[in-house]
Amino acid sequence: SLDYTRTPQDKMIYPILDEMNLKVGQEVFSAPDQFSFFDSDYKPPGEIASSGLVSPEAQLLSVSWLIGLIRGMVQLSREGMTGSKDSFGRVGLLEEGTGEPYSNAVGYLSYQSF
Repeated sequence: SLDYTRTPQDKMIYPILDEMNLKVGQEVFSAPDQFSFFDSDYKPPGEIASSGLVSPEAQLLSVSWLIGLIRGMVQLSREGMTGSKDSFGRVGLLEEGTGEPYSNAVGYLSYQSF
């Protein structure tokens, strides 16, 4: 299983995500208004629509948000939750790292097989 593991530098209860609305489109619990629903029959153009399938959540997608999500996930898997510009973490949250793995991160992804 894939888990988020906190490092000793993390003094918060939850990880601090920064400017997620700019990186992936919307922050958790920060919908633009209470009417932020998807059309249940929305079909994005392309193969999904021609196959007769629907994808309501695709109404939020844009190329820049998709790239932001990919960059953030790659950064999280490589270096943990840091404060770099491509990371989901807050810039300036931590002091400079020591060079050890995840020393400049408040948390990282860990894997445990069953």
